[in-house]
Amino acid sequence: MVIEEGGQVSVPCRHCRSLSIQVAVEAGTRPYSCKRCSRSTQVAIVKAGRAWSVYTARLESAVAVE
Repeated sequence: MVIEEGGQVSVPCRHCRSLSIQVAVEAGTRPYSCKRCSRSTQVAIVKAGRAWSVYTARLESAVAVE
C-alpha cells in the first residue's frame, strides 16, 4: 500500500475488523469511530524520513472523530 501525505487510507476497526474507518494521512494520533460498530479505534500516523506508518489500538471509551 502506498501512503502519501494528504491522501486517504482505510484502516481496520480493532473491534469488528471491518475496513470502515477512513483517515486522512497526516502525522498525529486520534480516535476514530467505526461506521459499522460505532466503537472507537485509536489511529496513530507516524512519518519516519520519507516513509509513513499507520498503527491502530483498541479504545474502550473515547470521543471519536466522525
